[in-house]
Amino acid sequence: MPTDNLQPPQQRWFTRLLKRRQPKTASATLAHNDDRALVLSLSPKRIPSRKQLQYLPRVLTTRDRNWIRSCVILIIASILTLIGHTIYKHVVIIPADGGTLNEGIVGTPQYINPVLARPYTADAELTHLVFRGLMKVNDQLAVVPDLVSSLTVSADGKVYTAILRSNMQWSDGTALTADDVQYTYETIADASYQSPLLSVFKNVKVTTTDKHTVVFTLPAPLSSFPASLTLGILPKQDWQDQSAQAFPLAELNVKPIGNGPYKFQSVTKDRNGNIKAYTFTRNKYYNGAKPHIAKITVKVYSDEASAVDALKSDAVDSLGGIDSTSIAAVKKYRQISTFDLSQLTGVFFNQKTSIILKAAEVRQALAMTVDRAALIKTSDNNVGAPANGPLLSGQPGFSTLARHIDLNVAQATALLDQNGWKVGTTGIRQKGGRDLAFTLTTVNDPSYVAMAQALAKSWLAIGAKVDVKTVDVDRIMKDAIQPRQYDALLYGELTDAAADMYPLWDSSQQQDPGFALAIATLKNADTDLEKARATTDPNAYAADLLDFQNIFADSVPAIIISQTQYVYAHEKNLRGFTTDRLVAPMNRFDDISSWYTNTTWSWK
Repeated sequence: MPTDNLQPPQQRWFTRLLKRRQPKTASATLAHNDDRALVLSLSPKRIPSRKQLQYLPRVLTTRDRNWIRSCVILIIASILTLIGHTIYKHVVIIPADGGTLNEGIVGTPQYINPVLARPYTADAELTHLVFRGLMKVNDQLAVVPDLVSSLTVSADGKVYTAILRSNMQWSDGTALTADDVQYTYETIADASYQSPLLSVFKNVKVTTTDKHTVVFTLPAPLSSFPASLTLGILPKQDWQDQSAQAFPLAELNVKPIGNGPYKFQSVTKDRNGNIKAYTFTRNKYYNGAKPHIAKITVKVYSDEASAVDALKSDAVDSLGGIDSTSIAAVKKYRQISTFDLSQLTGVFFNQKTSIILKAAEVRQALAMTVDRAALIKTSDNNVGAPANGPLLSGQPGFSTLARHIDLNVAQATALLDQNGWKVGTTGIRQKGGRDLAFTLTTVNDPSYVAMAQALAKSWLAIGAKVDVKTVDVDRIMKDAIQPRQYDALLYGELTDAAADMYPLWDSSQQQDPGFALAIATLKNADTDLEKARATTDPNAYAADLLDFQNIFADSVPAIIISQTQYVYAHEKNLRGFTTDRLVAPMNRFDDISSWYTNTTWSWK
């Protein structure tokens, strides 16, 4: 019986390898037998020992080595593939708490105070980090509860009852109650405190029935009122002893106690007392979702150029509100995110100062020559979205069924011809001895000036002579808008969270301090706007605003050109934005609890 059959399997394998390499000479045979005997004598165990394995290369052929290498590579690749597949199927990257954000801001902060902060300023943005209101705007631009668990309205639309959430606290740990809410709104309504929001609340009565219930009584129904309640609340116990004269001078305006996602930590000033930076940390008493980012430092710059330089030098990580002319340079250093802003840019006609613009066919023909996409590309470097009506896409009441005027130069020319506007020897149309000519006023800003010049060129092509007049940004309100001294005004208007059209288009708002920039008499449109803001019926509201949009398209009190986009430059690792639409620049902080810079892995 062959002795090989009595050997352990591992030793038989070594024996076969040795046999395959049997030498043909006698001396070689002796050496080979010695090697075989050595291997078989090293260990009596069935599994080869480490000493046995170290002799393996001496008995392997080149073919054996290549085969083993291939097997090892295949095994490793299979293991890595299995690990990768497992990670892909069962592991997700999620936000991790921690990290810091250095945010740049342009302006001169004075009041981190919702009662004194003026809309669309640095104050408003800083205030929004520290304070929250009864209501908030969600990612669909709808007004929804924030500090309240419910907000109900009476059948006549005049009484709103707010029920506060329970166990809410200020950043110092004290309780937030209905008394704080009442104090905040009564302070705004007191003219001696000079709140910029006085006109909204001066006729609103605020009462409390218990520490969780606040009742607002309005003189007349106002469907947009819930949007007014997005205003931040002040802590009564810290402010109640401040007189109206001392109120704007209080240190709490600089070192606030709030109820928002972040709380004040420190402020840095220069030698002249000007604020240079604020530092905020997470507010552990915040009643909403806890923020991921541990600390936010807001660095203040007097102008955009300085802020952009800080971005380039890494002094700040992020900067919002970047002008379209700076985008190309900033893209080299930061990622760019854009948000649709509830701001429309348009040409507003003043039919009282210009006889020419009183003619409906003239306004209609001018509207037919506006190439919105080309204007945005020319003036805003493609930052903006074409708009063709007083309401913007996504706003309450916006309807795709509304009529609008599209680009049609041939039709514009025909319309002027039909109404007796004849082309003169100079190429300018005339009628009744008057040239088709007017002045287009705009702010002295590169984007606005470029758009105004492009409009003037397109209108010249149909025989209208338009002179472009520019006014410095710090003079435009006093010199042109407040006295309504313009034939046509190229400008941007922001709408509120409720997209209330009444302040912007009703004829009663055409004199300062009203906001209506198009000067015309549209009685039926006024009726629609007044009915829409008084109803709490969503169907009636939609019907009234659809009718208003159709009247607007037919009468052309203004030419709406574009929806402004808010440009935000930031580090690539800053993520978590949950919306692409903003009511105002400060609303970019509405979802700041979702922002993050750090990440980790988690099993699904």
